[in-house]
Amino acid sequence: MNGRTTKARSFLSSPVATEALILASLAALLTMLAVSSCGKANPTAPSGSTLTLRVNPVTIPNPKGSATATAILDRPNGTPDPGAQVQFSTSLGTMNPSVVRTDSGGQANSTLTGTGLIGTAKVTAFSGAVMSTEVDVMIGQVEALITLQATPSTIGPDGGPIQLLALVRDAQGNPVPDSPVSFSAQAGTLRSRGNFIFTDQTGAAHDVLTVSPTDLTNQTGSSFNISVQGSTGAAQTFAENIARAPVASFTATVTNGNLAVSFTDTSTNHPTSWKWNFGDTSSASNTSTAENPEHTFSAPGTYTVTLTATNAVGFGMTAQAVTVTGPP
Repeated sequence: MNGRTTKARSFLSSPVATEALILASLAALLTMLAVSSCGKANPTAPSGSTLTLRVNPVTIPNPKGSATATAILDRPNGTPDPGAQVQFSTSLGTMNPSVVRTDSGGQANSTLTGTGLIGTAKVTAFSGAVMSTEVDVMIGQVEALITLQATPSTIGPDGGPIQLLALVRDAQGNPVPDSPVSFSAQAGTLRSRGNFIFTDQTGAAHDVLTVSPTDLTNQTGSSFNISVQGSTGAAQTFAENIARAPVASFTATVTNGNLAVSFTDTSTNHPTSWKWNFGDTSSASNTSTAENPEHTFSAPGTYTVTLTATNAVGFGMTAQAVTVTGPP
C-alpha cells in the first residue's frame, strides 16, 4: 500500500529459530517412533492357549547328535496362533534357535543338539505363561562296562610313557562310540590333563601317562592306581606296578626241641630269585636258592641267617638271629 512493499518481520532471532526447529523435529520423531512401535512387541500366546511339544527322535545314540523339536500353538478357540513367540529350553545339550515365531499353522521348530555328555535332556517350550509338557530325550548310549589296559604294566625306576586304552561297551557288549571318558592317575602327567576323551567307532579311547623318576620316588608302595571313568558312572582301576629293588625280609618258624626250621620269604617289590645263608658252617647244606626253604641245623645254638632277594632292578639283603634247641 502507498506504493510500498512491507516485509514480514521475524519475531525470533536466527539462532533461536534454529534451536526451536531442531527441538520440534526431535519431538516429532519421538512421536513417530512411539506410534510405529505400537503392536511390534514380541507377541505371546494368550491365557488359555495350548502348546504341544514333540521331539523326534526321543533317543539320540550319538552324544553329539541332534533331534527336531516341534511346538504347535493353538488359541483358546482351537485355531492356530501364527506369529507368536515360542521359547525352547533343555537341561542337557543346546536348542537352536532358542526363540522362534510360529508359522501360519501355529508351528515352531528348533533343533536339540548334544554337546558330548550322556544323559537325559528335559526339553520344554513356552510362550508367555503357556508352557508345554516336558519331553525326555535320551542323549548318547549308557556305557555298561569299561575296561582299562596300561602298556607297559610295570614301570621301571627311570619312569617313561605308559599307553592307556579304555574300551567302552553297552549292555549287549557292543562298542559305544563317541562316549566321553576321563582318565586319572596317582602319579605322572596325563596327556589329556584329565579332560574328557571321546571313544572312536570301536569304542576305544586312548591317553598317555608320562611318569618321571621323581613321580616314582614319591610313591612309597610297589604300585599306583590308574583309573578311567565314563560320564554315567562306569569306572575301572588298574594297578601299575613299580619295578624297584626288593626289600628283603623273612620269617622263621622254630619248634622247641627240633633242629629243623621253616623259612618264609616276605620280601616286597617282587623278587625273582633268592639266596639263603643259614650261618650253619658245619652243615653241608648251609645255603639255599628256594623261595621258602627248610633247614635242619647241625646243633643247637644261635645262628645268623641271611637272605638276599633279587629282581631285574637290583637286590636287597637282610639278616636275623635264629635260635634252635635240640631234643631234651
